[in-house]
Amino acid sequence: MKKKKPPVFLFSYPLIVAILLLILPGLAAAQSHINAWRTYDKFDGVTGAWVYAAAQSSDASLWFGSDEGIMRYDGDWQAFTEVAGQPVGSVLALLAGEAGELWAGTTQGVMQWQGQAWTLLGEAEQAPRTQISALARAGDGTLWAGGPTGLFQRPAGAQQWQRAPGLPAASRLAGDGDRLWAAQESALYLYEAGGWREIVITQGQTVLRSTITALLPDGAGGVWLGTEGQGLGHFDGAGFAWQHTTDGLSGEQILGLAQGAQGELWVGFNGGGVGRLHQGQWQILQISDGLAANVVTSVLADKDGILWFGTVAGISRYDARSWALWSDKEQAPTNAINSMTLDRQGRLWAAAEGQGLYRFDGSRWQRVAGRPDLESPPAEGADFWPLPTSFVQTVFMDAVGQMWVGMNGGGAARLAAANRVDLFTAADGLAENIIRAIAQTPDGVMWFGSYRRGLSRWDGRTWQTLTTADGLVDNAITALYSDHAGRLWVGTEGGLSLLEQGVWRTLAPVAGLARQHFTAIAQAPDGAMWFGTWGGGAVRLVADEWRIFSTDDGLLTPGVEAIWPEPQGERVWFGVSSGLSVYDGKSWQGYSVASGIAVGRVSALRPDPAGGLFVGASAGVAHFLPDRTPPTVTIASINGVLPGGGSVKISPESTLRLVFSGRDLLTEPAALFYRYRLAGVDAEWRVSRSPQTTYPPLPEGTYTFEVMARDASMNYSASERIQIVVEREPIAITLPWIGPVRFGYVLGGVALLTLITTITLYAVWSTLTRLAMQRQAVERRFNPYIAGSPLRDANMFYGRQRLLNQVESALHQNSIMIHGERRIGKTSLLYQIRRRLEERHDPTVQFLPIFIDLEGTPEPEFFHRLMEGVIEALAGPLAQMPSRPELHYFQESSHAAYSDRNFRRDLRDVIEFLKEFYHRMPRLIFILDEADIMNTYDALTQQQLRRILQDTFAQNVGAVVAGVNINKVWDRVESPWYNMFLEIAMQPLDREEAEKLMRQPVARFYTWQEDAIHYVYAQSQGKPHRIQQICLEAVNTMLDNKRRVITIGDVQEAYKRVLFAEGN
Repeated sequence: MKKKKPPVFLFSYPLIVAILLLILPGLAAAQSHINAWRTYDKFDGVTGAWVYAAAQSSDASLWFGSDEGIMRYDGDWQAFTEVAGQPVGSVLALLAGEAGELWAGTTQGVMQWQGQAWTLLGEAEQAPRTQISALARAGDGTLWAGGPTGLFQRPAGAQQWQRAPGLPAASRLAGDGDRLWAAQESALYLYEAGGWREIVITQGQTVLRSTITALLPDGAGGVWLGTEGQGLGHFDGAGFAWQHTTDGLSGEQILGLAQGAQGELWVGFNGGGVGRLHQGQWQILQISDGLAANVVTSVLADKDGILWFGTVAGISRYDARSWALWSDKEQAPTNAINSMTLDRQGRLWAAAEGQGLYRFDGSRWQRVAGRPDLESPPAEGADFWPLPTSFVQTVFMDAVGQMWVGMNGGGAARLAAANRVDLFTAADGLAENIIRAIAQTPDGVMWFGSYRRGLSRWDGRTWQTLTTADGLVDNAITALYSDHAGRLWVGTEGGLSLLEQGVWRTLAPVAGLARQHFTAIAQAPDGAMWFGTWGGGAVRLVADEWRIFSTDDGLLTPGVEAIWPEPQGERVWFGVSSGLSVYDGKSWQGYSVASGIAVGRVSALRPDPAGGLFVGASAGVAHFLPDRTPPTVTIASINGVLPGGGSVKISPESTLRLVFSGRDLLTEPAALFYRYRLAGVDAEWRVSRSPQTTYPPLPEGTYTFEVMARDASMNYSASERIQIVVEREPIAITLPWIGPVRFGYVLGGVALLTLITTITLYAVWSTLTRLAMQRQAVERRFNPYIAGSPLRDANMFYGRQRLLNQVESALHQNSIMIHGERRIGKTSLLYQIRRRLEERHDPTVQFLPIFIDLEGTPEPEFFHRLMEGVIEALAGPLAQMPSRPELHYFQESSHAAYSDRNFRRDLRDVIEFLKEFYHRMPRLIFILDEADIMNTYDALTQQQLRRILQDTFAQNVGAVVAGVNINKVWDRVESPWYNMFLEIAMQPLDREEAEKLMRQPVARFYTWQEDAIHYVYAQSQGKPHRIQQICLEAVNTMLDNKRRVITIGDVQEAYKRVLFAEGN
């Protein structure tokens, strides 16, 4: 174990939709959960105001039923509604089968998922055509469907439904192995051994009169039931027990029940939020905690234990398992953690700066060593080892299971049985009383690394001190490690030393390493040695070959303080100065404030025997449990064409452009990584966060492209492959009555005819040429529509001219804020704004657009990113700026060190130069895409941006920012930063604009049937991305049939393909 930091000497929320209901205070959570909440609403794709049902299918997709239809979420939202052509209506129940089956209970009857669309079961299946509010499956495979007017069943293996005998109706159902629970109004029934019996529900001496709203088997033969106004009941097979608000409930009206991963009960209340009952204790979560609304209509625990709550203001995801941080409420350490280790019982020992030593047994924290606290002494009989100081630098367990600690000023101590402390100081022979690392070699010898006076050796009887005079590279010891072969590695502030078979040797400085200051040492299962350095990144040693991993490879920061290689697998975890990094031999992942994980500096890592990772950080001890559900990936398009049939053809002159799409339940699309390669071109796999890639024109031949997605928990999707055939097509034009003719011959004939023919013949030739071009368009499969990528080409930008003119005219004196749902065309509009400003010739103003994509920009690097955009966009003019090298941008040592003041000074200098350069008033327009990232920034950073835009050079600076939902929660005295912007809500295209987008790209080659135009507009609801998707597929369908007219059949087939592609 080790302690890396210099010692301390002893003498010295997005905007939330609120439902104004009376709420009850919730109980405190056992841990504070990091980045636990995420709410999805209409801006993400959620439809409907009431989410009645939720289920998870065997492919891990989540399904939600609402008053407007069904939604599927697999990292992206897809709605199945009546508007989208699905006969869904209100969905009251969902049921998923283990083999991928999926059923829905609706106001119209039973629906079944067919892989691409939902089908309402009817006469052929003799299915009920009445309201179905409950679905269940018994252990024998029988399907049950119930509603207020009937109970129906479909036996296993049968295709026909029938009315179930013995019970006239059931509005609630719950399968429990071979048994089935049912409820109708206030009555409870149990089906077993082929018959029904009523369970009389009592509350004390009275019979229940309240409607039963939810049922959940308890797994032990009993059942939980929620009621409309009389609380929560539990039947254990013998009798009923009830809980009310006096017992901890936040309301008497219950709408949903679910069981969590730890066996806990989750309850959705009508106005009281959601409750968690675990080991007899209630925890209440409401709007103030992060829930979208306090009316919770459905509850689902997914396969990873993540909770999903359907509310009247959207669907809230609650991830209480991935990241958690213990607090002083649990008597946990809250200061920086210097070191951690596990004992033989699997208990965690953590050394906290200035707080002493703590122990965690899996459920309870206890302070077990340090300077005695007279105000809060340990409980009678509890373990406690008194130490001369609470500044414990390192903790280590020796071969016989005894704990050792190294202290800052107190020397070293062995925590013996019966709370006896064996203390060793400089007076006993220790090098000094500041000990930063402890290790033990297989011969039983203990080693102690001191702050400045070398290494101490203790064999149980005598002490010996080793220094540079004995062969150490440096006397400041920072890390000790005994490897699998029994060698002792010594990390110091000046390099590495190694004790092997009794001989000391100093390892040569690692070539290329910025600093030879080694702070952490560990050995992976494959024998590779890993080293952490302070300022030089991570280093791996295999077979005498060194490899350095830096921030360029994916490490969060070059300051590494802890290393833990997983005993099974290839993952190696690194505690760094800004968070946590992990490497699996293929790619890197980081967890820091930029990704919503605010644990601070990580100095210690240890595995949790129960699963997950203990993270010792500056904020205390955190716990990380990665999810195990892999993402999915599809190849969305190749050169703008949706791939089909497993292969696609391109010409040798064409650039290869591939777009792929990854989806994951927890990782946002922008945070997914992609690993891909083109066999025959790429020698190694490429890793990128961008969902698209481009290859230059390829030689003729056959290539295989494969891609996989990776989420933030290091789960990889299955590989998606497609074959790419590169071959040259003969250049020919097909003429009527003649057939294919070489292009050169056609040109010669046209030239000859042009010389000798009359104006009439010229007209005939023109007609033939036009027809030939149309036929050629069909044969060459001309398809100009683009789905997936923003539109940069002005010739393909239709339908937003009025909005574009509005923005352009306002930018003389104003800044603009554009907001709208995802894929509504915001980025395409920003590209056109940039183009317009670049081409604009204004007699008094020189517009200088600066396009910046803020996606993934950490808050400390925000102003550096803005100036980086200025330098790149104005590279030509600024090359002639004499004082350019003196800008602070080029002086600061890191991106994060570049502050708002640096940016303001540099911007002022740049503007002054541009005034002389253009002899007109320069006006820099910052075009900021993905501005939602600013929601995560501190209000101070946002206010600093406002001050810059209002500085003395404000007339020279403007901005256009775009995002989905700009956060307007503001708690500062100053006027909010967003108040200085003109807001423009980006709406779907109206009918006229949408028709232009459909007709104009193909006007010279193909024609549209009017009913096809109507259908596309109805299904797309005016959303340009959806219009492009349907049009792209419709043209492909038309071309497959060798036609030049886009029909209603083409667009209907196209829409099915689009839904299928999104579903797979």
